[in-house]
Amino acid sequence: FFFNDTATTEIYTLSLHDALPICLLYGLEHQPKAAIADYTLALHYEPKNNDYLEARAQAYASTGDLKKAMGNYDAMAALQKTESKGLLLERSSVELSVHKYRQAAEDLGKLVQQNPNDVPLRINHAECCEKAEEFEKAFEDYSFLIAKEPKNVSYLVKRGWINSKLRHFEPADADFEKALTLDKKNAEAYLYRGMSNADRGLYELASIDLSHVLKLQPDNAL
Repeated sequence: FFFNDTATTEIYTLSLHDALPICLLYGLEHQPKAAIADYTLALHYEPKNNDYLEARAQAYASTGDLKKAMGNYDAMAALQKTESKGLLLERSSVELSVHKYRQAAEDLGKLVQQNPNDVPLRINHAECCEKAEEFEKAFEDYSFLIAKEPKNVSYLVKRGWINSKLRHFEPADADFEKALTLDKKNAEAYLYRGMSNADRGLYELASIDLSHVLKLQPDNAL
């Protein structure tokens, strides 16, 4: 690709444009550090190319340099009038990796506003909000999911736990009870109900629940 005389400048530019997607994709998958160098070169010529910024962010993330990955995603966001779905998903993934749960919840929340009926997205958002201790938002997600699948034991258990964190103990008990009515051998339901009982000082009931967990899962270290 490298020519010095001016007559071949146009050929160089065209060749770079045509070859980069193939060369850089190979580098991203097999040699991410080399890909970073190549994308940096490409961005020297096209500093506002979102595709190159996104790919370099992915390359940085694959090497474990999450701070620089975030820098590239932030540069993408600055160039976009509306943050794209791909940007929000990838940035939230990196944010989760570095335990920035509130930022990840915010990014996923933007996607939920755009796609409120996306079940996998609502699950991810609920789990992220729980980690961020944004329990009201997690409650909304699990309530949506339960409306879709009223007999989903996992959703009932998680909403029960979220209710417990919100100190809404009666609704929490109702969710746990319904979950156990649907599946009497669900160790997760006993575990979360046991922790909920312990949180409110009902230690005898908590002990009973946790004993059920050990019977169902003898290797569970609790």
